[in-house]
Amino acid sequence: MEVWKRHFAGLLSGGVERDEAAEHQAHGILTYINCGRGEHDARAWQLHSKVSERRTLAAELNRPIELAEVIAAIKALRNGRSPGLEKAPAECYRYARQVPPPDAEDKREVNMIAPVLCELLEYIRSTGDVPEQFVVSALTPTASQSVEGSPSTQGGIGA
Repeated sequence: MEVWKRHFAGLLSGGVERDEAAEHQAHGILTYINCGRGEHDARAWQLHSKVSERRTLAAELNRPIELAEVIAAIKALRNGRSPGLEKAPAECYRYARQVPPPDAEDKREVNMIAPVLCELLEYIRSTGDVPEQFVVSALTPTASQSVEGSPSTQGGIGA
């Protein structure tokens, strides 16, 4: 364990010498994973279509969260499902709407939770600061009807 501690401490402080042979081997492994067998330049993996697709997807995941996405996700929630640990069913999110007054120019209903959720999710995405309550989950074991009591037939409902 001490070897690993020293190694990673050295990486963080910049005190580890660059091992070109190990780096070349790592590029070879990445090339094999992405390009398959055969003769390839050691850095061929960087130009492979799979890698560029992953980079495109990563860039998409790193873009700011938009209100329209949150609204669409809330609309896609299904009623009657088990709520999460916050105990708020999907209906609480879906029907938290404000109806505009009769004299308003814009007659569309506005979801009152979506902007707050969007701001919270964007904060988490941009800072990496995930609230402790978001990393907790509960798993409730459920027995299959076929062979009750057998661990192989146990399922679970997560919340």
